[in-house]
Amino acid sequence: MIEIAYKFVLNFWSFLNKMAVYIIIGLLIAGILKYFLPDDFIRKHLGNPNSTSVIKSVLFGIPLPICSCSVIPIGVSLKKSGASSASVLSFLIATPVTGIDSILVTYGVFGGIFTAFRVISSVFISLFAGILGNALIKENVDVKEKRRVRKRAKKKDIKTAIKEILSYSFNELLSPLAKPLLYGIILGAIISLIPIDISAYIDNLFLQYILVLLVSVPIYVCSISSIPIALSLLSIGFSPGSALIFLTAGPATNIVTITTIYKIFGKRALAIYLSSIILGSFLFAFLFDYFVGEIGVKTTIEAAHHLHISEIFAVILLILIIYHIIIQYNIK
Repeated sequence: MIEIAYKFVLNFWSFLNKMAVYIIIGLLIAGILKYFLPDDFIRKHLGNPNSTSVIKSVLFGIPLPICSCSVIPIGVSLKKSGASSASVLSFLIATPVTGIDSILVTYGVFGGIFTAFRVISSVFISLFAGILGNALIKENVDVKEKRRVRKRAKKKDIKTAIKEILSYSFNELLSPLAKPLLYGIILGAIISLIPIDISAYIDNLFLQYILVLLVSVPIYVCSISSIPIALSLLSIGFSPGSALIFLTAGPATNIVTITTIYKIFGKRALAIYLSSIILGSFLFAFLFDYFVGEIGVKTTIEAAHHLHISEIFAVILLILIIYHIIIQYNIK
């Protein structure tokens, strides 16, 4: 029992060390983006039901560090403000799957090839959903794009700007991420303790894909907290493509998002949303396993072990996570 607890602590600390510096850098970049982009900037570019609005929604959504639950009210707001259903669907897929913070963490843990596949697959799936949406979803022609006129914000001094960026990055943004991130690391550390090789029992790649999809589609997991879980799946014998599916379908879907899309956008939009994610994640999982496979993943994982990420960042991140969790429980 003591040995298992010791291995769990080692796994937990290993995951935290690999991710901490990239999470902190990603949060800072997200704070800078938030500071310089007006709140209604996105709404002004997603109104027309054409390929341009779909492409814009994907380009806007990819760098934004917003989880699958947080993106729901934004998507609904975009729709009410006049954005097309197709562009909103693309935004709902691209935004939670990636984000500047999760892209950096993915690169630090898995390396450049895996990260490229994750970003490219997200772009492809989002664009595919948007194209299908434009072709199959009929828009109400009477709906006009609503755009709010916003005065240019007054310039602020550097100290005020830095204070607002740090506050957004490590308070407003990290607060809702604290618990799912901690749970993700804990779950990843637990899965890594399993002393079996799943490939010895499930040697069919597509069965692995289906199994991962059955788990990842209904549950809620943010793009960052999905990373240690995906890494632990590799450690027990799942294929790299299976891990890629989890990193795509996990953040992009959950029961709340599915029911919201059904109620707000209808059955057809939900069918487009789910089929795009499932088919797209299957395709890129197979491409990764076929063309890159375990050799590429071993190389990237070994590279992650030699990054020598400062433990100071891990301690800082852990303190921030614990702080926000304590604050949330005190409020409740």
